[in-house]
Amino acid sequence: MHWNIADHRAEYWARQRKFTHSYLTGATNARYNGIMEFEAKRWMARLLENPDDFVFSLEDMCSKVMCQLTWADHSLSIPLTPSAWGLLTQMSPAGPITNVLTPLWDWVPEPINPWKIRERKRHDEQQAFFMNCLQNTKKNMADGKQQPCFTKNYLETAEKTSISGDYEASCVIGMMALVGIFTVTGPIYYFLISMVHHPEWQVKCQEEIDRVCGDKPPAVADLPNLPVLRACIKETMRWKPTVPTGKSMYRDWGPLLLMVTQVLHMRLKPMTGFRVSSSPRALVSFPSTGPSSVIPSSTPSPRSFTQSAGWKPDGQHSRSH
Repeated sequence: MHWNIADHRAEYWARQRKFTHSYLTGATNARYNGIMEFEAKRWMARLLENPDDFVFSLEDMCSKVMCQLTWADHSLSIPLTPSAWGLLTQMSPAGPITNVLTPLWDWVPEPINPWKIRERKRHDEQQAFFMNCLQNTKKNMADGKQQPCFTKNYLETAEKTSISGDYEASCVIGMMALVGIFTVTGPIYYFLISMVHHPEWQVKCQEEIDRVCGDKPPAVADLPNLPVLRACIKETMRWKPTVPTGKSMYRDWGPLLLMVTQVLHMRLKPMTGFRVSSSPRALVSFPSTGPSSVIPSSTPSPRSFTQSAGWKPDGQHSRSH
């Protein structure tokens, strides 16, 4: 799949990608300052109180992690999650009919185009929310009450970045928070499904966690010592790719995993593209993960869990992701 963009838009994309990569790398290196472990514990408490509401509480947990990272205010998850869902449905083929029948979007004049009117309203409300979060952070900094977060870091170093100003920064930081919700919730849903359908691997994961972590809940720092769990997570991502049109990289782990009796976190490195040498500034290409993960020549039984090439019974996974 190719994305052709004009040079000036490529400039915006490049500097915003660099900005985002820098902030997420810093958070990864700091192991998210314990935010993920804290929110995982909050989620477990909510599960005990209301287990039937696990879908909402799971989405809200991921949203709270991102809100705490970006604005140091987990309560913003309440407006952020529906805002993220609104953008997701607007982009989806299952969303407005104009996503499938594009001429309707272009041919109907904007004053009487219900799809454009609705999208303009959604866009403006979302951008106003992002800017309000930045302004509140700025006010809290002036009052000496603001905790560390992405927005505070930007405001303290704004003159050193390539971001044009508060408007662009509020959008970039807001989108960082927004895209970290359902892109993480989705893999966790599929992981839970895989464990339900394959309880023998749930038992192996639980035994490994009990052996390595003892009475303590697993943390990001424990991941190197949990090969069976890592292999099951990676196999879930191959079995049911959350982003079928783009290559997800499994190098860094962070947002939240094993439910059932324990919770863990994994982080997916943001989707990474490669530039095509014939047009380095105007063309970005993403390999398609969906079809490549089910090719019979590389995966003998692609629709079966634990059947991908490189899977080993001892939990080691030889495939490089």
